[in-house]
Amino acid sequence: MINSYMLKLLIILMMLCINAYAFDQDIPNPVKVEIITNQSELIGGEDHKIGVHFKLDPGWHIYWKNSGDSGLPTRVSFTLPDGILLKDTHYPVPKTFLREGNILDYGYEDELLLVSDIIIPSSYNGGNFKITTEANWVACKEVCIPGSENLELQYPVTNANNLAQNKLFNSWIAKKPHIINNDRLPYKYSVNKEYNEEGKLKQVDITLNWDEEVKNVEIFPDVDKSVYMKDIIFNSNKNISTYSFSPVIFNKNKKDLNLLKWRLNSIFFKFHGKRFIQLEGMYARI
Repeated sequence: MINSYMLKLLIILMMLCINAYAFDQDIPNPVKVEIITNQSELIGGEDHKIGVHFKLDPGWHIYWKNSGDSGLPTRVSFTLPDGILLKDTHYPVPKTFLREGNILDYGYEDELLLVSDIIIPSSYNGGNFKITTEANWVACKEVCIPGSENLELQYPVTNANNLAQNKLFNSWIAKKPHIINNDRLPYKYSVNKEYNEEGKLKQVDITLNWDEEVKNVEIFPDVDKSVYMKDIIFNSNKNISTYSFSPVIFNKNKKDLNLLKWRLNSIFFKFHGKRFIQLEGMYARI
């Protein structure tokens, strides 16, 4: 969502904010992180789940993979033994945090479990090995504090602190977007584009016509990192939802959004209190 220059600038601003905060009081440590699994032993040829569990102090939040208008994404990276592969990391759909100045963030409060799938080779014979993880995050309340921690998981697992029940894993996996196919889409959509005098795209308006009346609709955009969406306006009334934004392009190789695809399959919706759904296979060129 932000380029490398803005990322460096944001980190510098965060550190200045922390230094100013430190004059008055100790810098808080609002996030506790641990690495966990639901299996003490592995079976060759099967997938296995590893979780990085973030526990937050009250009032603090960390960020989704699209952090929104501020903050940085929460990330986990793994160092795996030869032959073991990372298949996927599941991000639960986040909450929205609207702060003063119309700053809209996407993230998590209280706790977060990022579940990753690893593939165990069929040749695995039950021997000892180690998985290391680097977790990075930014926690915000009155101030924003970047954090990182290196974690280690030794197999076979003998440390009880690294073991968790299936119930915990299943509850967080259930919060990830549920994919539905085109033939089951609950709406029809249209995209309208507005250009400035120089022919550059200045606003995108997406209209969703739902098959039934919907309530409590939320949208979470997961866009190309070379694009920033500002001035987001979202309205929903009965069977119609409208989503508008002004795009800013950071990638100099992409002169206009006409060269990009707007991926509606990467917008997540929540409605009627049902599970979040990820809409797959829908593209509109803008």
